[in-house]
Amino acid sequence: NGESVPLELISEVVLPEGWKNITPEFPYTLRSNSSDIRLVSIYIPGSATVGTYQITYRVMGREFPEISDQYTIDIVVLPVIRLDVQLLNAPQYVIAGERYTVVFRVTNFSNIKRTVQPTIQNRTTFRLKPEDAFLTLKPGEFHDIVVSVDTEAKTFKSVKHYVQCSIQTNGTKKDRATATSAVEVLPRLTDTSDRYHQLPIHLYVRNIWQIDGHSETGLQGEIFSEGTLDEAGTKHIEFRLRGPDIYDTSYLAEHDEYRASFQTNRLAIHAGDRNYTLSPLTQQYRYGRGIEANFQQKRFRFGGYFHQTRWIIPSSTQFASFIAYETPSKCLFKLNYLKKKFDAEGWSDTYSFDGSFHPFDGTNVQLEAAGSVYDGKGAPAFRLVMRGDHKWIQYNGHIIRADTDYKGYYRDTKLTSFSLSMEPVKRFRINAGYRHQRQNFDADTTKTISPYTEYARIGAYYRLTKRTHITLDWIHQRREDRMPVPMFRYGEKTLRMGVSHTIRMFNLYVSGEIGRTENDLLQQTNNTKKFMLSALYKPGTHLSFNGYLYYDENHRTIEEDKQRLTLGLRAFMRILEQSDLQIHYQSNHSPEEYFYDRNVFEVQFHQILWKKHHFSLRARHTLLRNSMENDETAVLLEYSVVLGVPVARKKSIGTIRGTVYDAQTYEVMEDIILRLNGSAAVTDHRGAFLFPPLKPGTYFLNIDRGGLGLDRVSAQKTPMEVNVEAGDDLNIELGITQSAKLEGNISVFRILENSAKDQILNTEFKSDEDIFIFGRGGDRPPKQPQGPSMDDELPEKTHDVSGEPAYMVVHGLGNVLVELIRDDEIQRRISDPFGGFVFEDIRPGTWTCRIVEANLPRYHRVEKNQIEITLEPGESKHLNVRVLPMKRRIRVLESGGNLVSQGAKRTERKDSDKAYQDMVKEQSHVSDRTTASDAKRVVHIVRVGDSLSRIAMDYFGDFRAYERIFDANRHIISDPNFILPGWKLNIPE
Repeated sequence: NGESVPLELISEVVLPEGWKNITPEFPYTLRSNSSDIRLVSIYIPGSATVGTYQITYRVMGREFPEISDQYTIDIVVLPVIRLDVQLLNAPQYVIAGERYTVVFRVTNFSNIKRTVQPTIQNRTTFRLKPEDAFLTLKPGEFHDIVVSVDTEAKTFKSVKHYVQCSIQTNGTKKDRATATSAVEVLPRLTDTSDRYHQLPIHLYVRNIWQIDGHSETGLQGEIFSEGTLDEAGTKHIEFRLRGPDIYDTSYLAEHDEYRASFQTNRLAIHAGDRNYTLSPLTQQYRYGRGIEANFQQKRFRFGGYFHQTRWIIPSSTQFASFIAYETPSKCLFKLNYLKKKFDAEGWSDTYSFDGSFHPFDGTNVQLEAAGSVYDGKGAPAFRLVMRGDHKWIQYNGHIIRADTDYKGYYRDTKLTSFSLSMEPVKRFRINAGYRHQRQNFDADTTKTISPYTEYARIGAYYRLTKRTHITLDWIHQRREDRMPVPMFRYGEKTLRMGVSHTIRMFNLYVSGEIGRTENDLLQQTNNTKKFMLSALYKPGTHLSFNGYLYYDENHRTIEEDKQRLTLGLRAFMRILEQSDLQIHYQSNHSPEEYFYDRNVFEVQFHQILWKKHHFSLRARHTLLRNSMENDETAVLLEYSVVLGVPVARKKSIGTIRGTVYDAQTYEVMEDIILRLNGSAAVTDHRGAFLFPPLKPGTYFLNIDRGGLGLDRVSAQKTPMEVNVEAGDDLNIELGITQSAKLEGNISVFRILENSAKDQILNTEFKSDEDIFIFGRGGDRPPKQPQGPSMDDELPEKTHDVSGEPAYMVVHGLGNVLVELIRDDEIQRRISDPFGGFVFEDIRPGTWTCRIVEANLPRYHRVEKNQIEITLEPGESKHLNVRVLPMKRRIRVLESGGNLVSQGAKRTERKDSDKAYQDMVKEQSHVSDRTTASDAKRVVHIVRVGDSLSRIAMDYFGDFRAYERIFDANRHIISDPNFILPGWKLNIPE
């Protein structure tokens, strides 16, 4: 204010459209030649678009408007990007085979126009049909995306189908908005195969092409099965039939194989091509074609086999048998016999005693002693194994000795090995191992080599963090060929260190090994190096990448140097839920052995065609560098299907089936949804339903009312309790009918005797101080009170016939429990504040309506406590329940100047009627000169509204008042506690 006088100013804030001033503006006074600071708070709406806006603050004099000024500032609104996706509509469930729609609402809460492309995904094979691809939304604008989903009719189980709509505003997960719908797809068909125990049969057809200068092809089929023949799983069967033999066609091919096995808890029979084993020293895992049988009787086991080896040169023929006994302490003792013949040799006999026992807790010892006889010469063999697994230490020791002439599994072998692992402290472990082995220690020149191996290792493992592990090992090994012209003889000492680290989806392992190699054949000592790098990146279950690098440089053989480098990459991708793709590339490089250089590229593709039908493709291309040989390409195509062959009916399950029909027209009802605990079934065109096989137990069958229509219920009680026993096939018929309705009122009535009736009906309205105001009488439900009124008309007289009492509605009675009972079914309602109650969707039939008297007013009773009602389909009935007062006569006596009230049942009500006790206590202090004539006045008070009461109030000097409600004959007809609150009591002078 630059004026010489104070000014009263009026201010105004001029804002852009839609903007609001938070601080209100009021006139204020500014002294002359002074200044002031005004604070203005402004709300900027979220819909304000990007741009520059002006805000003007204008001031003018209230008396002198010509004195004015204003100031304008610019405000720049920056872009804000925020999109939101909400699920707008989706059904709760749908029947398999039907189409349903899901509606998502995309809203642009940004202040600029945005063009986005919603992404719609689901995790099943159901086809989705989104209506929109790209959306252009103005600020504040929204658009509804409608997605149609075609469900598969051949769905046998109830599934939750999820559809997800997502939008990324700025291309980052943080700015991603998603919404998901979950719809239950109910099967129309039921997989009845679960009623039978099935044996899975896998059928394969393979075709192989091999191209390496010339082309070869081979076709092979296979049938494989492994499972049980009974539901209890006591009869196990396995068989494989694969042929013809196309192993020589390609390295992707396999040999033919024919075998079958049958096994129970006591008997095992095997025939065909498989690994046969007797004991570690006699014969262990020798592949061949033969037959084997084992039998167990309590703690005894015995059996044997006969077989001839395949693809092993020289081949051998074997016959084996054994007998074993297991003690109650789980110790096993076994006698073995093996008769074997090689092609170039005669028959040999081998015997062994094998024992396994537990001398200490966590410790197992295996001991076997064997001997063989061949050509009249005997040779021994011995084996000792000791394993221990304790809290902080684990160990494993192994000793084998087999003579040169021994004809068992080991021959001409001396082996000693031991390993130890200790964890003295948490996260730190020490590992040690030693191995000493000699074979062909007599240097038989008919054999290729006579190897001697000595290996020792000691190391430590430390878990630095939860995701970081470090290993450190010192390794010493020596290998010799003790033939007259040895192929190798060297000793090597190395130090190896490895680190493994995991970072969320990325795993890395690096190891390096360096040391010295002493080559006795070359009389040289050289450095040895080994390096390995492995990395795995797995962003999700549908995608992973793996890479590895291996480098080895050693000087172990008669060659001066040997270096090898291997590089590999592998990728796995899952396309949707039905396809898998694997890609593998490996490159081998050796500077010295250049003819080993090769690149291998392999692709594997797997596709699920439809349920239990699979197709796979495997192709490998090998590029040979620095070689005169041709490159190799192999392709394998395979088709497979899994069939379930029923072999036995399940005896441990039951079945629930049935029909749903209209109980009034007897027509079957289709597409009715039934639920049984967690399972669901839908009726077909014949009205029939069938639940999957159920385990024995108690189930509750219910009908989904959404498919029944309005005012329709099941004729039987639901949920229905169903007890399923093993092997049961229950058939349930459910009728659907129109529902019934029962409504009613509970009202407190007053019985009008003649004197009271006449007095009420003959009352003249002369003054405002002595007026009876009535509600509506009769059995009609009382209307809601609207407050005091002096204009209510007198009610019509009800039940006023000769010889019958007249009834008058006092008020509706709320908070009363009403029960509707039928057989083992019961429904309950609580009356509303005006006494009304409603039972809707009731099954037709005869019901008993019962009023629980717990919340009735004191000294009141229900006229008829139990009422039998018959409801027909579609019928609606109304029921009025009268609550009547119980008469209690009161005599008023004068004795000793005191006013005493005595009742017939006073003694029983002393504890509950506090008002009565107070009255007695107060009146005990009234002086003798106070009599009933001293009562100031008896005033009749009338309750206003839809009920009538009369209150007699007696005043005794300065003492408190006692109120009771009486009728004309001084009978108690109500309780003062039920006087409606908030009403004013005016007492005339």
